[in-house]
This record gives sequence, C-alpha cells and structure tokens, in this order.
Amino acid sequence: MKVNSTASPYRKSRTSEKHNSELSMFGLSLARTAFTALRTGFATLPESSVFARGYKMKTHKGANKRWTALPNGGFKRKHAGHSHLNIGLSTSHLSRLTRIAYAKGKGKGDQKKRLRKLMPGNRAR
Repeated sequence: MKVNSTASPYRKSRTSEKHNSELSMFGLSLARTAFTALRTGFATLPESSVFARGYKMKTHKGANKRWTALPNGGFKRKHAGHSHLNIGLSTSHLSRLTRIAYAKGKGKGDQKKRLRKLMPGNRAR
C-alpha cells in the first residue's frame, strides 16, 4: 500500500509555510492588530523594540530568582553555601557568606551587562 506523503498530518504544505512565515514576522495576532490600526487610522503604532525586532525578550527565570535589581542599575544576590552542611567552616568564612554580593561592572566578565540582557523587564525604579 502506497502512502501519500503530502496527506500526512505531521507535514505542512509549502503554501501554508510561506503564508505563516509572512504573518509570523511580528506574530499572527500582533500583525492583525497592526494592520487593523493602520487601515482604520484610529491608532498609531508605537516605535518600540518589539516592533523593530519582531519578538519580545523573555526574562531568564534562573537569573530572575537569584538576582535582584537595584535602583542604581546594579544587581545583588546572596552567597551560596550558607544554608546547610557548613558545620566545618570557620566563623570568618560563614560571616563572609552572610554578606551581599554585587554584580561586577566593567571588564571581561561584565555581569551587569549580561544581567541586563537576561532580565530586560526587571529594572528597579
């Protein structure tokens, strides 16, 4: 028995792929909203990075749980290793772990720059 490869439910047709790729430049619903707003003339579209790039940056959840944004543009976090299994550590080491750690700025490993990219919506005001 011969199976028709174009009739497979797992494979899309070429015409639908072309149509979807044109509409998915901004996302289907966003493109419809933009088209309606431009056609009617009632609303003007804002010049934002979402329209320029065609996608919206998502927050990195791991970084969001570990780091907190500060009003001056920096980030802070807690040190690891202070919660349990630290019976053999010296008191000076434990007191070092109690302090707050801040993201490093300039240099090769610019943490602030990387954290701004990982957490685009989490700016402290």
